[in-house]
Amino acid sequence: MPSARRFGLGITPVMFAEEAMPEHLRVVRPAASASTAPHAPSRTVPTVSCVIPGRNEADNLARLLPLLIETLQRCTHAWEIVVVDDGSHDRTGAIIKSLGVIGLHMPHHLGVGAAEQAGFRFAERFGYSFVVRNDGDGQHNPSEIAELLDVLAVSRADVVIGSRYLEDRGYV
Repeated sequence: MPSARRFGLGITPVMFAEEAMPEHLRVVRPAASASTAPHAPSRTVPTVSCVIPGRNEADNLARLLPLLIETLQRCTHAWEIVVVDDGSHDRTGAIIKSLGVIGLHMPHHLGVGAAEQAGFRFAERFGYSFVVRNDGDGQHNPSEIAELLDVLAVSRADVVIGSRYLEDRGYV
């Protein structure tokens, strides 16, 4: 069993995770397949971790993840999708596994902030260059991720935030 370290969320571990991840998380890495495997991270190309916190979002994730995979496949960056399952009681875990994305499974509901923190720490731990945070309920349009990454690539910004309130384009 690998050694694990605490990341300060203050809960009792239920399973040890791989590769020194926070001990309260269970990490599920997908088996590679031609149809679902994301681009493998490369140290010569900036890498993107798309972090999606969600709780009981099986139906939404079943619609969102294929769109997100399609969008990210058009990006020039290497990428992986990391869904943080915040103690779901529905089929969220099964959807994560079936679509070949990385799943971080919280042992019980801790809230969106803890789920985001777990996803961000995962990205930091594994050396991703960029983190894109997307909602699991489908309220963020995945097709706009490329625009965010383009701004990051040409600017000296540390953070780029997309907002549906800047333009009158509806709820995207």
